[in-house]
Amino acid sequence: MGRKLYIVVVLLFAGSLARGVEVSRTLKTFDFEERRLGNQGDLPIGWMKVAGPGLPHYVNGKLANDHHRSGDYSFRFDLNGGGLIYRYPAKLLKVQQGARYRIEAFCQTTPLPNARARLTAYFADVDGHTLEKSIQHSELFASPPGDDSWHRLSLFLPDESRDADSLVIELELLQPSQYSESRLGNRALFEQDIHGSAWWDDISVAEVPSVGLRTDHLGNVFQRGEPIRVSLLLSDRTTDDLTARVSVMDAKGKEVYQRTGRPNLQPGNEPGKGKRMIVELPSLLAGWYQVRLGLSSGGQPLETQAMSLAVLADAGGRVPPPDPRFGIIATDLPFAQWGELPALLRTMSAGRVKLAVWSGRGDVDQANGPDFDRLLHQLSELGIAPTACLIAPPPKLGARLGGGGWARLPKIPPEGWQGDLDFLVSRHANHVERWQFGPDGTDAFVTDRATREAYNRVYAEFARLINNPDLEMPWPAYYDLPADAPQAIALSVPPSVLPSQVPLYLQDVKAHAERAISVTLQPLDRARYGRDVQIRDLAQRLVYALSAEAPRIDFPLP
Repeated sequence: MGRKLYIVVVLLFAGSLARGVEVSRTLKTFDFEERRLGNQGDLPIGWMKVAGPGLPHYVNGKLANDHHRSGDYSFRFDLNGGGLIYRYPAKLLKVQQGARYRIEAFCQTTPLPNARARLTAYFADVDGHTLEKSIQHSELFASPPGDDSWHRLSLFLPDESRDADSLVIELELLQPSQYSESRLGNRALFEQDIHGSAWWDDISVAEVPSVGLRTDHLGNVFQRGEPIRVSLLLSDRTTDDLTARVSVMDAKGKEVYQRTGRPNLQPGNEPGKGKRMIVELPSLLAGWYQVRLGLSSGGQPLETQAMSLAVLADAGGRVPPPDPRFGIIATDLPFAQWGELPALLRTMSAGRVKLAVWSGRGDVDQANGPDFDRLLHQLSELGIAPTACLIAPPPKLGARLGGGGWARLPKIPPEGWQGDLDFLVSRHANHVERWQFGPDGTDAFVTDRATREAYNRVYAEFARLINNPDLEMPWPAYYDLPADAPQAIALSVPPSVLPSQVPLYLQDVKAHAERAISVTLQPLDRARYGRDVQIRDLAQRLVYALSAEAPRIDFPLP
């Protein structure tokens, strides 16, 4: 048995055993230990200060030895009002076509109520011009009071542009006016930190592979006893130096499977799409699992990916019919993945699904109209009712609205938007009975009168085209409904509402009028409360909603 296991491991992960030329994936490191290199100046070699609005000339950075993660020095930024940005400019860090880069920096700050540190990187062309689409920002960061640890900030830049010639790095210490947006525009007032400091150390730029995980089952849902095969997809200029670690964690975080070694990669199914390896997992008990893949080179971590999968307790057979009471909110799902929904919804016995036919991503008819028609036909055959959601104005309509969202709609002539809406409704009214205006959970209809007016105008246009239209308005449960509330409400119940309170909110809505009501139930945060508490709480919410005779209950897409 031991020999057979050894052979399996060797066959799966055996790479080239010959010792070839070592591959260095580190493009550049900045440890700021430059005194030993003869740099006696205040600034590290190659870095330049960025000038511009909100960046005073008297606010500066310097090499300092009062804080350091390694060695004796770091790069210190000191505020005196305003913000501060230093740049490692174009043409110094050359990049290669088809490569993907990870930029990593460690940061520490004094307690900053308002200002934040941020890492930014992007590509530049051969002339040093910024490739705007490549700009990436890290999270905003400030050290909590009493915390003197170093925080890792990182981001990835995929080289998808043929024009990319070099990589630019920016270290930033910004005030709220430089990283926040406000509806008040130039009239907005932001508080700022007059004094404060940030330290940067151990910045690295490394070339990393592009990695993907997938299975041959839609939604990664398996019946009991089915073989579980995971495809590792990898795209990189070289793979001879890579070591892969595959692990499987159960719902409680316990590792139930692990395998480490050199990946035995084969050409992928699609030309030019990298290489592929199949890992067949052992038989797993019913439950939820997470598959994790970690890649390293010479002991240096490069990339990690994770994928969830579920194993059902059933071993196949008859699937329960769709239940019209239960729906799935799939408004965040990209158009390209809508084709997976029929099989996935059938597995969950969902009787309804919410789709974003209009959103900031586009108009479904312009993006993939024929595919949407096929999807509606498939859903109809399965007995699953779609709800077409107008989440946000699509780009062309959004441009006519001046980028202000639905609140701008009442401010332009009707001919600026009626034609788009009339086309959408007339094309799909025979297959779509339920519609929604705005995203679930928004409070814009409560706080913004213009958004309410936009709903009224859109409803009036629906009523002109459809008899007694079912057009839901999203409404947070913790706000009272006004007397002029619409006849269709999508009630969003946040996790802060106790399960036993759900019927009270439903009764309050029903007391105003006989309205078509759907209830969106949001689960508790798993990271904060744990999986067991999250599941128990969601089950209680569901039972209370059913006891209050909620006609439609919606859940976020898992």
